Amino acid sequence: MHCPHAFNKTEQEAVMHKQGIVIDAKYNTEKNLVLAQLLTFAECVNCNKPCRRRGKTVPVKNPKNFELKENQGVIIATPKHHEYKLAIFSLLLPVLLCFGGWYFTNNPVVIGICLATGLAVVFAASRAKKLISYPEITDVLGQER
Repeated sequence: MHCPHAFNKTEQEAVMHKQGIVIDAKYNTEKNLVLAQLLTFAECVNCNKPCRRRGKTVPVKNPKNFELKENQGVIIATPKHHEYKLAIFSLLLPVLLCFGGWYFTNNPVVIGICLATGLAVVFAASRAKKLISYPEITDVLGQER
C-alpha cells in the first residue's frame, strides 16, 4: 500500500520522527510515560490508513502533563542536553580507550582491540533501554483523529 503523500527528500528529513500519535495515554503512569507511534510525514497525523511509512511505537515522557487521548497527534523531541551527553560519550570513549592502549602497550593489535571494545560499548549502551533517556512530548497537535 502506497501512502498518497509525496514529498521530496528535504521535506521528508525536515519532519522525520518529530511527530507522533498517542497509542496508549496510560502506558506507565508512575513514570509519566505514554506510548506513541512515530510518524514520517506531518500529513500522516490526519491519515487513518495503516501504512509502511509509519514509524515504530516507543514510550515517550509527558513532562508538561498534557491531557492526552488515544489517536491524538503530538510533537516529540529529545532534550538537547541528552543528545550532547550521548555525542560526547560516543566520541570520547573509543578515543580514550585507543589512547590508553597506545600509552600502556604501544601495540597496534591492542590499540585495535581497545577501539573495537569502545565502539562495542557505545553500540550496546545506545541499544540498552535503561541507559537511554526517553523522548519528551513538547506540544499537542489539534484534535484527535
